[in-house]
Amino acid sequence: ARTGYDALEQNPDGSALTVAPGYEKPDSGATTNFVGNHMTQGAIDLVQNELTRPDPDDDTRMARLDAARGIKRMPPRLLAPDEVPDEVPRTPPTTNPTTRPVERYAWADDVNELVVVVRLGDLLGVPADMEGAEVTSEPGGGGEREPRTPLVVVIPDVGGGTDSPTSGLSSSVLTLRLAGGIDEWTMVNSKDEVRLAMVKSE
Repeated sequence: ARTGYDALEQNPDGSALTVAPGYEKPDSGATTNFVGNHMTQGAIDLVQNELTRPDPDDDTRMARLDAARGIKRMPPRLLAPDEVPDEVPRTPPTTNPTTRPVERYAWADDVNELVVVVRLGDLLGVPADMEGAEVTSEPGGGGEREPRTPLVVVIPDVGGGTDSPTSGLSSSVLTLRLAGGIDEWTMVNSKDEVRLAMVKSE
């Protein structure tokens, strides 16, 4: 007691006590934030885990995307000997290189109506005749084994060298594969956009 020592940290001779792991005295001072640092790191770990975990709805999203694109994925199967071709045929060259798919458009899905809008700017600089657009195929079929016929909108190019957009030459084509049927549709054309409103079947 004459020399003065901390009985919690020192022996009577002044030497440091041997402290069991986990019972060390934390550093103290103006810049020490032991609890706050650990709480912050814990929050960071939770956020990182949330951002990096797999999306549980990934398969559902991909299935909806494939259905919108008209892609039907079949499981792998073993071909019979008579089904294996002797030589893989080459893909024939396209006979209609001036037909382009419309990949950018706006749409709105209401309770009873589906609206699709294709703007001139969505065609990426193609000089399209928006006022000459036509619907060349309407939805039909859609039985248990029969796929539903898609709705096809053809937008001809300006001066594309064709008298009718239904010929499919020098044009942009929007193909819509709808999950349900429609009772009627209305298309409003202007020089800047094509607006297609479809009434859903009940």
